[in-house]
Amino acid sequence: MSTIPERSPEIDNSIFTVGKYNVSGKSIINLTNRFYLDISKKFLTDQEFEIMENILLKGYSFQSVSSEFGVSKESIRYIYKKTFFKIKSVSNLVLEINDLKEKRNQLRANYILEYRQLIKRKIGDETSFVDKKISDSHFPFSRRLWNMFEKLDIHKFSDLFAIPLETFPKFRGFKGKCLQEFIQFIEFENLEEKFEGDFFFFKRKFK
Repeated sequence: MSTIPERSPEIDNSIFTVGKYNVSGKSIINLTNRFYLDISKKFLTDQEFEIMENILLKGYSFQSVSSEFGVSKESIRYIYKKTFFKIKSVSNLVLEINDLKEKRNQLRANYILEYRQLIKRKIGDETSFVDKKISDSHFPFSRRLWNMFEKLDIHKFSDLFAIPLETFPKFRGFKGKCLQEFIQFIEFENLEEKFEGDFFFFKRKFK
């Protein structure tokens, strides 16, 4: 185990460039130590905090701090070690939290990407479905309904969706069994949400 120095080491006061600012080595060390002290406030007593402040920021020796506060050098070493290991523990926790945040952000980005791809696929499927011919359906059409579609020049699903639901019963011959079969066809192909108008109201009204 390394020995804790009796006096804070001399600080290299060279000038460093940080972004567009010139900062001395001493300033960087002081800022770092101030950060560590701010973290340690949570678990140090007021006296322990003052002791660490004198050592880390003011550069006092253990001997002078021992005399000023009436505390043995061994006790000061204990406070120093306690502060060091506690800050190390907090720093590790911060690193773990940052790592979890990074993983969360990556998962969120992956989810957004997959969601967008799913929407694109869905839009593509919708487009291809609209262009699909009614003759490709596996629904067991009666000649009556099929002839009605031919009469209305309905050949694709897009032709079907272009007509509001409430309009179909107004066509001559689109009544009774023909209308009920039409409702069955809509349910067979899961087209309830494709039309202009409330299908379920339409079904209750005409079935």
